[in-house]
Formats: sequence, C-alpha cells, structure tokens
Amino acid sequence: MVSLMHRTAVVRSKILDLQSSGRRTFNDNNGTIPEFEPDPLTEAFTLDVELQQWQSRATTSDSQYQALLLVRSRARPAWSSQLLNFPGAPSIIYSYTNDFIATNWMRNFVTRMLLHLTLLRSSLNQPRTPQIELDIDNRITLLFCLVDDILSSVPWMLRISATGTEDPISESDIESVHGTMLVWPLISLNNAFRVPEIRERDQSNRADWVRSVLTFLTHDMSISKVHAWMLGQQSSSGSNAVVAKVVPMLRDASYRAS
Repeated sequence: MVSLMHRTAVVRSKILDLQSSGRRTFNDNNGTIPEFEPDPLTEAFTLDVELQQWQSRATTSDSQYQALLLVRSRARPAWSSQLLNFPGAPSIIYSYTNDFIATNWMRNFVTRMLLHLTLLRSSLNQPRTPQIELDIDNRITLLFCLVDDILSSVPWMLRISATGTEDPISESDIESVHGTMLVWPLISLNNAFRVPEIRERDQSNRADWVRSVLTFLTHDMSISKVHAWMLGQQSSSGSNAVVAKVVPMLRDASYRAS
C-alpha cells in the first residue's frame, strides 16, 4: 500500500505541475501528450485500477472490515456522545481486526480520494462539454463514497464502538498514536471540501464533522501537528507539507500499534 501511495503522489504532482506551469494543458497537441512524456492521466487511471484491486484482495482476506450501525446511546461517555452528535457525524462505523489493517484501509481510501480529487480539478479546468460535465458529476459521486469510507473509519480509530459500551471512559484514555493516525486523512478531507463543487453537494454537513474532529484532536487530545496546521497551514501546498511529514509517521505508528 505504501508503494501505491508514493506512486499516486508522483502522478498527482505531474498533473498539478502541468496545470500550474502554463506550459501546456491536456488539450494541447490535439488532446495528446508528447511521445516523450508519459501521459499522467493514463497513469492515474492505471493506479486507480490497482487501488481497487488492492481493495478486492483485502475484501476476500482476513483484512476485511465490518460495517456496523452506529448507535446513539445514553450509555456512551460524554466525550464520544458529544462527538457523534455534531452535525455530519457518520451513521455507519467500520470495525477492523487491528490497527495495521485499519491504517492500510485508511491509506487506500485517502489515496484514492486524493487521486480522484486531482482528476476532478483537471476536469474542472477543461472547457465544459456534456462529456466533461458527466465526468465531473460521476467523479464527485465517487469522491463522496470515498469520503464516507474515511469518515466511517474515524470512530474506530478513536476507539468508539458501535454500541457505545466499549468506548474509552474519557478522551485521555485514547492513545495519542490513534489520534495522530487521523491527522493526514482529516486534513485531506478538509482540503477536499474547499472545492466549491464538492462543498455545495455536501448536504449531510460532512465538512462540519471533519472540522469538529480536528478541533477535538487539537483541544481534547492535544495533537500538536493539528494545532500547528490549524494556526498556519491554510493552503493546499501547506497541508501537503504536513502530509509529507505525517505519512512516514503513520507507517511507523501503524506497525507499533498492530
């Protein structure tokens, strides 16, 4: 999974560089990429297939997760009850066997989301034709599926159970490594919701819950990297710098926690 993450980051960088440099667009040269330059869009589609194949293999192995209905129960401690009552909270929780499996699935969900977010931005920069409009609509639909996958994994990372009977008594009982593993996914989600076309279709207030969990990590769990990001990392380029530092830490943390 780490290799797929790295390759996806490289392809996304190629696409973003082509868009921002002004050297050319995807429609230059009659819609073709020069022979000496690999087509980053083709690379992106190939990677997406590989990410889906990873999911298929994991689904048919012991790495599969369970999707459980998240019960709003009075038995929950105050901290988890409050977090789940914020607007946009998921109604489904994904339950994993261990942290290593959970982190690998989270990597897959976030990597695919970032890949399709880059492809969406590419489509948004193209002249609007019926085919481009259809591509935009389909990609936003897929992005929201991936967003929901990520959000459904957040409660398990915080040790919030489906029924509430196994929730930690207080936030201080949650190991900081679990909060740290959520930094990259949540910052990535927050950046995705800055795209107007995504934000305007967020009828379930998912973006509000992402910000609520980021605030929880900052103030209740004292995750310093979130605090630093919330103070000064407000641009996409700034958040990518945070991601570059956090991803290796997530890899090490997931092995320690498994």
